[in-house]
Amino acid sequence: MAWNNLFLYAQTPAYVTTIKICALRVQFQPDDNLLTTGNGLFMVDSVTTDPYAIDPAPHNKQYFEDQITAAANYFKKVSKGRLLIEGDVFPAEEYGAFQLPKPMGDYNPNTTDEEINKGISQLFVDAIQAADQSGAVDFTQYDLVVVFHAGVGRDVELGYDPTPQDIPSLYLSKSFLQNALGPAFDGVPVNNGQTKIFNGILLP
Repeated sequence: MAWNNLFLYAQTPAYVTTIKICALRVQFQPDDNLLTTGNGLFMVDSVTTDPYAIDPAPHNKQYFEDQITAAANYFKKVSKGRLLIEGDVFPAEEYGAFQLPKPMGDYNPNTTDEEINKGISQLFVDAIQAADQSGAVDFTQYDLVVVFHAGVGRDVELGYDPTPQDIPSLYLSKSFLQNALGPAFDGVPVNNGQTKIFNGILLP
């Protein structure tokens, strides 16, 4: 269920549905790979001064809370108040992020579709595990996990892509993850096995 697919909830009968989002900020091992955008880390130590810039830095906790607020305002409006979005951003520190074990390029080798899907699925699993190992997230309190990663999404094809190892933005269903990681995939166990994460969203 990507952001736009949440609109489906607006077509339900006239009762209020609330979706609670668990937003995880994750960053990669630092690198100087010219085939990815940035160095694998969030831009938190700079401030964008261009008044027309899209998604200006710093990309701190407040930045991602504002993204959730924007989504909440949109879906509340188009659903006529029937779909409410709530969310918490982790880690709790203003400039914190969960650390992934690999650089960005390892998660998108830019080879075959199968290898790319496997890489981005592993990114999702690694992000969930990193957050769970911190002990800071009670996943049982949420309906949807959104992984916000450092870098730029590989989402526009203009014929020439100077950074082909950026990470695509997408919704990862259980079937997608099983196809990518193998049929034995049965969710990512979290909170000491109390629950499992079967799907979620990857966004830059």
